[in-house]
Amino acid sequence: MPKAPAAPEAYACPYREACPHLQGLPVDWLWRRHQEDLEAAHQARRRIDELVEQLNQQDRQIVGLARENAEVKAQLQALHQAQFQRPRRPDKPAPGAPPQGQKKRGAPSGHPPWNRRPPDHVNRTVAVAAPQQCPHCQCSHLLPSSQRTQHLQEDIVLCPQTWVVCFDHAQAWCPECRRDVLQAAAGELLGAYIGPVAKSAAVYLRYGIGRSYRNVQKIFTELFGLSMVPASVVGFDRSAWAKAQGLYEDLHQKIQASEYLHADETSWPVDGTGAWLWYAGHSELAYFHVDAHRSGEVAQAVIGPQFEGVLNTDDYAAYNGVRVSARQSCLAHPLRAAREAQKLIASLEDQAPVDQPAKGFIARAKEFLQKACQIGRQLRDGVLNRKQGAALKRPLGRQLRRLCARELAWEPAEALRCRLWKQRGCLLTFLDHPPIEPTNNQAEQSLRRSVILRKLTFGSRSPEGAQRHAVLTSVVMTAQRQGRDARAAVEALFTQTPAVARKAFYRREQPKPKRGRQGGAPVRKNEPCRHSGKDPPVSKRSRISLSAPKS
Repeated sequence: MPKAPAAPEAYACPYREACPHLQGLPVDWLWRRHQEDLEAAHQARRRIDELVEQLNQQDRQIVGLARENAEVKAQLQALHQAQFQRPRRPDKPAPGAPPQGQKKRGAPSGHPPWNRRPPDHVNRTVAVAAPQQCPHCQCSHLLPSSQRTQHLQEDIVLCPQTWVVCFDHAQAWCPECRRDVLQAAAGELLGAYIGPVAKSAAVYLRYGIGRSYRNVQKIFTELFGLSMVPASVVGFDRSAWAKAQGLYEDLHQKIQASEYLHADETSWPVDGTGAWLWYAGHSELAYFHVDAHRSGEVAQAVIGPQFEGVLNTDDYAAYNGVRVSARQSCLAHPLRAAREAQKLIASLEDQAPVDQPAKGFIARAKEFLQKACQIGRQLRDGVLNRKQGAALKRPLGRQLRRLCARELAWEPAEALRCRLWKQRGCLLTFLDHPPIEPTNNQAEQSLRRSVILRKLTFGSRSPEGAQRHAVLTSVVMTAQRQGRDARAAVEALFTQTPAVARKAFYRREQPKPKRGRQGGAPVRKNEPCRHSGKDPPVSKRSRISLSAPKS
C-alpha cells in the first residue's frame, strides 16, 4: 500500500466538522471517543488482570485449605483410632511373635520379675481333708497319698467399728494462769473428737492415693463406721497443713541444693480461674508449688535463681531464666511430635502427599531420638560406662547438625527441625551425666496423681486449698520416695513435735560400710541400681541434706 502524502503546513480541512469518509461525523468528536474507548479498554484489561490474580490467589487458598482439611481429618482419625480401637493389620503375625514394627509387650528381656512380698507370719492354719472325688475327671476311686501342699492366702480384716478411748484427765491448779490445767496423753489430740490415726489416714487417702473428700468420707463411714462429713476431712487437711509448714520449707531448701532436678508444670484451677501446679524433684524428694503465673520468675522461685545442678525440663521458655550448671531438654516431646508427623504423612498419601525431603527428615529425626533414648537407658543400666557415653556426644552432635541443616517446605517438619536446632545444646547433656535421664518422664509421672485428682475435683475452691494441696502432696510423696510409711509420717505431724515429726519423713541414714584391705570399686554418685531394685546412693552433699535434723 503506497504511503499517503503528508498534509501541507497550516492546512485546515474544510470537512473537519463533517467528514465524508466518516459518514459525516466530526473528526474531533470521533477522536475523543477513540481515546475514551482506549482508556476504558486499558481499565478493563487491568480489572481482568486483577480478577485473574484474585482467582489464582483463591485457588491457592483452596488448595491450602484442602490440604489443611486433609491434615485435620487425618489427625482426627488417628486420635479416634488411638482412643477406641487398634488399627487392623492385614497380615497376622505368628502366635507369640510381636507384630511387625512393634516391640514385644511386657518388660524388656532380662528385667527382674515383680514378685509380691510373701507374708512374714501365719495367723491361722486350717487342715483340709483329702478330696473324695477328683475335681477334674470326677473319678471316685482315689488312693491315699503322703504328699501335702500348703497354700498361703493373705487377706484383710474389716472391722466396721470405731475404737473409742476415754482419756480420764487428772487436773492441776496453775497459780500463774489461775485455772485448772491438764496434759495430753500419748495418741491424744486435746479438743479433737477424732483421733490422729483417722486424721492421718484421711490425709493419706486424699494426697497419697488421690481420693476426693466425699470418697474419703464414704470410706470412713461405710468401712469403719466412723461418722463424719466431708468438711471434717477438710479440717484434717488444715491441721496437717499448719503443722507441715516447717517441713515444707525444709524440703524446698533441699530441692534447691540437689545435684539434679526434674521440673514440670500443669494447670490447676483455683475457684474456676487458671493457675499452675509446679513440680521440682527427683527419685528422693518431691516439691510442689501452686502459683497464678507460669512465668520465669515462678520457675526461679521454685528451683532457685542459681541452681548448681543439672536441670531436666521440657523446652518451655520459662525455664530459660533459671541459671543452671547444665540443662537437659526432654527428648520424648520431639519424639512424640515425629511419631505424630509420621502418622499424618501416612494419612495424607492419597489426599495431599508430603514431599520427600520432609518425609526423610521425619524418619531420620525419629531414628536419632530413639537412638539417643536407647543410649540413655544403657548408661543408666550400666551397659555403657561414663567414658563411653561421653565419647558418643561428638558423633551424635554432628548427626544432629546434618539433620537440621536444610529448611523444609512442610510446616510440621520445619517446626520439628527448628525445635531440635533451638534445643541442640541441651539434647545430649545426659551423655556427660549418666544419672540424668534423656526424658522428663519422672516429672510427668509425679504430676499424674494431681492430674487425675484435678479431673475428679476440678482443682481447688480457694487459694488456701491450693496451697494445702501443694504442701501435703509434697510431704506425702517425699515420705513415699524415702521408703517411709506416709500414713504414719502424717500421724507424727499430729502427735509429735516438729523436730521429731520431721524425722518420720526422711530415710534413716545408713552407717558407711568399712572397706577392707582389698577394698572395692566405688559406687558412682546417684547412679540408679536397676537390677537390685534399691534406691541410688547419694553424694555427701545430698546425704547431708536428705538426713533428718537432730533433735
